[in-house]
Amino acid sequence: MWRGFGVEQIVIENGMFSWTRTALFWKRKLELPVTEIAAIETVTPWHDLSNHVEFIARGSRYRIGDMLRRDETYELADVLRRAN
Repeated sequence: MWRGFGVEQIVIENGMFSWTRTALFWKRKLELPVTEIAAIETVTPWHDLSNHVEFIARGSRYRIGDMLRRDETYELADVLRRAN
């Protein structure tokens, strides 16, 4: 369902990180201060079908930006690092 109908919105503004993932009627949302984000990692497999960014915050590992292009993955991770 996610690959056909999914939409992610990632906003980093005024020291806050906001991530919303929606697929039809299913919705997941995360908001936290960027200072709580640690261990940011880009994941870019050779097949480029599941490029994404992973980070640890509040003791949990989060995976955001599913199916990004390789350059978008690095750009997102860089923005997260600079905001932190």
